[in-house]
Amino acid sequence: MKKLLLASFLTLMGIPVLAQVPDTISFNETWLFKMYRSANVVPQNVMSANFDDSQWTFQMMPAQWRAIPQKWAKDNVVGVYRGWVKLLPEWANKSTRVMLHVGNSTAPMDIYVNGFKVGITSKYYATMEYDITKYLKKGRNLYTFIMSRWEKGETALLPGIISPSFIYRLKNGAEPVLSKIPDEVKNGKVNGIPVRIIDRLSVEPPTGWVESPKHTRRTIDLIKRLNYNAVAYNKASSENSFMEACENNGIAVVRAEAPTQECFIDERGQFTDAGLRALHQTQLLEAKLVDASHVQVKISNKDVYKDFKGLDLIWQLYANGHVIDHGSIPADLAHLSSREYAISCKQDEVPVNEELILKMIYQDHKSGDVFGYDLLVLRPYNASDAIAKGEAKTQQYSEMRKPKLIDKEMLEVTCDDYTVTFDKTTGYLTKYTLFNHHYLTGIRPAVSCHLNNITVSKPDKKKPTVVVVHYKGDGDTRDFTMTYSISLSGVLTVSITNNTSIQLDYTPYMDQLEYYAKGDITPIYSRKYNSMVADVKWWEQMEASGYGLRLISKEGFGIIPGKTKTQMTIVPTVKNFALNLFRR
Repeated sequence: MKKLLLASFLTLMGIPVLAQVPDTISFNETWLFKMYRSANVVPQNVMSANFDDSQWTFQMMPAQWRAIPQKWAKDNVVGVYRGWVKLLPEWANKSTRVMLHVGNSTAPMDIYVNGFKVGITSKYYATMEYDITKYLKKGRNLYTFIMSRWEKGETALLPGIISPSFIYRLKNGAEPVLSKIPDEVKNGKVNGIPVRIIDRLSVEPPTGWVESPKHTRRTIDLIKRLNYNAVAYNKASSENSFMEACENNGIAVVRAEAPTQECFIDERGQFTDAGLRALHQTQLLEAKLVDASHVQVKISNKDVYKDFKGLDLIWQLYANGHVIDHGSIPADLAHLSSREYAISCKQDEVPVNEELILKMIYQDHKSGDVFGYDLLVLRPYNASDAIAKGEAKTQQYSEMRKPKLIDKEMLEVTCDDYTVTFDKTTGYLTKYTLFNHHYLTGIRPAVSCHLNNITVSKPDKKKPTVVVVHYKGDGDTRDFTMTYSISLSGVLTVSITNNTSIQLDYTPYMDQLEYYAKGDITPIYSRKYNSMVADVKWWEQMEASGYGLRLISKEGFGIIPGKTKTQMTIVPTVKNFALNLFRR
């Protein structure tokens, strides 16, 4: 009964049991162990039988090392394992060969039997096997493993021998069982099937692992949840038991590197931020534009396991950020398949100088669950044309008169159509009114700085009035300049140097907004405070009546919403940035 239980245990641990228990001896025990600060101080006779290890501590195998002394934190520490294993009498005959199976180590490791070096483990494979028959003697035999904390060019924060090691015998001329051979990847496919490759270490806690069926099942479950169907063949994945489990679960082990080595699981076995992104933000349905003029799109299901049935392909056509047409197409997509669809929409009715975006939304017909969306550019955005149209629209309502300059406690540029006011002590814009509507209560730098000087050009009936504000940066902030160009129609252009962010404060009733950003056509209200909207094409801030301002830049810009809907920070995308403000 005891033999049966031990055989079952060894089988669970991935240790081959050929005929009976004595054919395998496990090294899963506590070993004598000592750390040395570097290879230079490791005694040359540490692998000899008469070496004094009486003051050594203990280390489990397989397991990662205990904590490394803080003063050695940056050193390539060397760990030495020593242990005596008795050779069974049944093994000591001429017809028996004894094989040493060495488990996965986090760095290459020198292996000694009775003081003789039998080999060094490879950087690339989890396990190695050696015929140690000629090094053995009757009775007790000394095994010594010497491994560094890391190999040159690599780091291992928690090193160790982290999968099972053992010896086993081969009787009557039997040969060792060969390790499984990984699959070859050709043009991103294995046997004609597209593969997504992950490194096993991405889904293993940094503390490493001890091989067991339960642990392997958990690892494979994580790999499948993250939508991978292939594992890179390396020292973490070349155990036969793991490769067999992958094969039985439809996962290939391939001789290729994974695109990312990001860690998806932490030491508690929970998803890291990278893991959560991979789990929740990897879009499995994807659209690509095949023909822009005829609006032909190709929808691909990138899920390596799941078929999407009963799917609604909801489409929306945007012209300069506004929905002008929409519809839906039913679809079924098998895993790793693609299909083309023709979208019948009103793209030909839109003027040629307006940008057209087709938004594809993937929704389950029954549940209403949304699996993601894509934005396809049918016609690119023309910022210069948008700015010219904004200026022309504002000029329609303006008398284009020469402004007045009032230079008292405040600096004010004003005429019948607009008023722009600056605080002379800070250089901040404190008021912007256009056509009797008060829009802004502030434009100021969003960095730590102080005013150096402020200058203003003489008002002219033929050209804009220009206010130039020079700032000295505080601390690490570089000096920069803000330039306000006020056209005769009241159009305000704010230019700023050195990638400096600026803050805009609207009047309290300017709490309605719309915007158009590359890769994102969603209400800002669903966003958290300080969550930036990237690559904004235009931004409209308005009051309930519809009056408001449109912000446009040729370079595009980012916006960080403030604590209220009437406050925001503009993040430039270039060193010298210009923002245009028009009447909506």
